[in-house]
Amino acid sequence: MVLLDKDVPIAVAYVATALLLALLGWVLRERTLLHRMWQARSVGLLVVLLFLWGLSINVSRGASAGLGLHLIGMTLAFLMLQARAALAVLLLLCLAFYVPMAWHTQQWTVLSVNVLLAVLPAWLVNVLLFAALRRCLPKHLFVFILGNGFVTAGVSMLVTGLCLAAALTLTGRFSAYVIQQEVLPVFLLLMWGEGFLTGLLVAVMVAFKPTWLDAYSDDVYLPRAPEKRW
Repeated sequence: MVLLDKDVPIAVAYVATALLLALLGWVLRERTLLHRMWQARSVGLLVVLLFLWGLSINVSRGASAGLGLHLIGMTLAFLMLQARAALAVLLLLCLAFYVPMAWHTQQWTVLSVNVLLAVLPAWLVNVLLFAALRRCLPKHLFVFILGNGFVTAGVSMLVTGLCLAAALTLTGRFSAYVIQQEVLPVFLLLMWGEGFLTGLLVAVMVAFKPTWLDAYSDDVYLPRAPEKRW
């Protein structure tokens, strides 16, 4: 977890807890969610997400000691399962990672704040950019892979980093210099990693398993061959 109990006012923690419970109630109301979680693609997605979240870099020394940084995988989940199911998967996955940490460190009050900071900015970026790209750009295979895969994943990681950096700056636990010189450069590197890996996996699934991508359709993104006139 990034933030500690002493970093967040109790009123903010209560509001974040209420928002987290409301989001969990909203996403878990989907009747087909449990059925979809048992599908092969969902199991594969969970394996990939567990791998990405397990590759966490925990800084133990230096001015930024105490930070844990990892890839998110939100864009991949969004394109495979669409908005509500993707949010459900990432919230539950984040809770699975953060609850043991909260138990070990007894940092329960700020648990919901850390979960929302890790998941919600990336999800909102995916919702907004997916709608914007679909409305403003041609519906083409290249646009889907590069725009919805690579670019959206990178931007979602960058926005998540900016939100975390802003939260750390407001708490005063790290100086603005440390945030600028040690935290934000790492998120710039993670942005490229998130974008490249997501774009690569999306391209592979478009080629071999297009049915695994709920956001993709051959009828929409593949141009039809011209009709023969003779």
